[in-house]
Amino acid sequence: QQQQQQQQQQNNSNLNSLFSPSSIISVGDLGGTYELVFSSSVNVVGLRGYLPNRETIHFDFEAGRMFLKVETFPFLPTIDITGDDLTWYDKFHTLTYKVVGKKKQSRWKILYADESVMAADSSVTGLNVLRRIQPSSNI
Repeated sequence: QQQQQQQQQQNNSNLNSLFSPSSIISVGDLGGTYELVFSSSVNVVGLRGYLPNRETIHFDFEAGRMFLKVETFPFLPTIDITGDDLTWYDKFHTLTYKVVGKKKQSRWKILYADESVMAADSSVTGLNVLRRIQPSSNI
């Protein structure tokens, strides 16, 4: 019982350090192109996070822009969305941008990022999990 409690405390400690602001995530870890593989916002329509479309997102911090391409059905055109004023707030592990034509700023709290995956809590779409496609190419 005591060993199990110690293991649980260690697991909790590992999770806390993973999601704490003291974890080392820098703007250099985030730039590049990703494919969205899960979004909690999809649960609203009953699909339980499954995306029936392909969404690729590119963060270009040097240019201060976010580019999102949404592919739905082969017979429909892609939807291209651009975000301006892409900004990284190192202290808060948060990036923000404003979608062209929208008044409200989008905010992503980065929960985890490495060379192949990113997890973020978005002010617009909830929990997102993204798979890195390329570190620094446009989509």
